[in-house]
Amino acid sequence: TDSKDFNKARCIHASRLPEYRKPFGARPTASCVDIFFDTYREASNVTFCYTYGLYNFTYHEEPMYKVSDEGRYHVNLMLPSESSVLFYWFRFNCPGYVEDLPDGMRTGDGRYLTLYYAAALDTPNGEGTLYMEPPKVGANEDKYPYAFQITVYNKEFKTPDFLKGAMIYQIFPDRFSRDSSFDYEKMINTDNRSERIYHEDWYEDVDTKGKPETGYLACDFYGGSLKGIEERLDYIKDLVINVLYLNPIFEARSSHRYDTADYLNADPILGGTEAFLSLEKACEKKGIKIILDGVFSHTGADSKYFNKFDRYEGVGAYKAFNEGCESRYRSWYNFSRNPDGSVGYESWWGFPDLPNINEDDLSYRSFIFGEDGVVDTWISRGASGFRLDVSDELPDSFIRQMRQTVKEKTNGQGAVIGEVWEDASNKYSHGEQRQYLMGNELDGVMNYPFRTAAIAYLLGGDASAFRDV
Repeated sequence: TDSKDFNKARCIHASRLPEYRKPFGARPTASCVDIFFDTYREASNVTFCYTYGLYNFTYHEEPMYKVSDEGRYHVNLMLPSESSVLFYWFRFNCPGYVEDLPDGMRTGDGRYLTLYYAAALDTPNGEGTLYMEPPKVGANEDKYPYAFQITVYNKEFKTPDFLKGAMIYQIFPDRFSRDSSFDYEKMINTDNRSERIYHEDWYEDVDTKGKPETGYLACDFYGGSLKGIEERLDYIKDLVINVLYLNPIFEARSSHRYDTADYLNADPILGGTEAFLSLEKACEKKGIKIILDGVFSHTGADSKYFNKFDRYEGVGAYKAFNEGCESRYRSWYNFSRNPDGSVGYESWWGFPDLPNINEDDLSYRSFIFGEDGVVDTWISRGASGFRLDVSDELPDSFIRQMRQTVKEKTNGQGAVIGEVWEDASNKYSHGEQRQYLMGNELDGVMNYPFRTAAIAYLLGGDASAFRDV
């Protein structure tokens, strides 16, 4: 869109258009950006305001240079040398009688106003709007008024080649496909825990109640397996799929397997680790990569690490705390005593079946990142990376170590993808600006905002709104 299409009498900065911000988009560290701002001819003291950082933001101002008598201003900005988020807006003085001012800002008494021009939501070309106060961007502020944003990423940042332009197929293993030798009785006898429900009929409704004595535990199984996936690879390849993203395959009590019981082995009901090795070999022949779902913010209560129900050999963390004995896993979890003397512990969103992990514990990090640890084991088995479940629950330092370890084990070509539900470029969680897309952590995210926009468009939304996501 040419700048002549805009009314020069009014105030405007359109962050998506090259005549206002060049180049557009996230930018590498220490690069330069030209920023232009059109404002009222009567405006004075036009100032470019910005703040940047991660843990702490610093605030700065620069006078803008007038490049047109019509009221066009310019600043050339060298971006920070370290990855960060930079927020910016414009401040200027203006007589209150300017006709193009919004009614709520216009005055007729000749007074000068101090106005701020900052971002607005859902504008086609990133146009902003006028405010009477500056934007708020701090971790504990309400983020209104909105600021324009530049994501400043590490200029050395490289993403895996196999992800570029790839078609990724997500599979929930239990419900994708049984293998041709499926045996219902064998499935039951593989691990016949009392709370489990096994479906002989593949088309039977999913259980939503559980057994009367336990209630719902997501413990109903249909018998989908890794071998079942392998037998369908021709179908998958015909869909022009390049990457399989598998929901958790590690041994667990539930069918969703987000309650990990053993990080180092595939679930026996899925065919075990041997079945994964066979699947990976078959995928390699077809040029298909595998990304595994890694659940590292919590484990299952029914696991070899927590072992609340004594189903696994050895002393788990629960027994170690309750009885005062030793366990290598004790420091992974945070325990307390309830008023009645029973054991209390931190759990994911209060679900007792999902005890939280202390991700800063160095023995846990050694188990995940060390030699023969979780990352080392699965990369050596052929996995091409991990999708990190609930990335918001993982410390930035944990994600950075995950990235470093995956890259070292894969000659830089392994992938680390995060589950982030909001805009990952400026996400706040636990009182901090997150660093997902700064070039030190994630190669990509699940991009749920795009998912929401795509579904809205397919259900009758307009193309321009979809384009602007």
